[in-house]
Amino acid sequence: MNILLISANVAETPYAVYPLGMSMVATALKQDGHNVVLFDFLQQGQSFDAVREVVRRVRPELIGISIRNIDNVNLLNE
Repeated sequence: MNILLISANVAETPYAVYPLGMSMVATALKQDGHNVVLFDFLQQGQSFDAVREVVRRVRPELIGISIRNIDNVNLLNE
């Protein structure tokens, strides 16, 4: 199955984070025999055109959207 996983995170403060959870899901899916493509919205300049292009290119049967934790990971900003 063609699967597209999209990291929808747009937060860059206090620093940009790698979509680790999405990568772990992708690894499990690949081990199960699926074709998995990862798309990091932040890394692609928050471009909706880039999202459309990857959907056209991959033609996924399933799309998963990953979100970042909702806190700001700053202990001083509780």
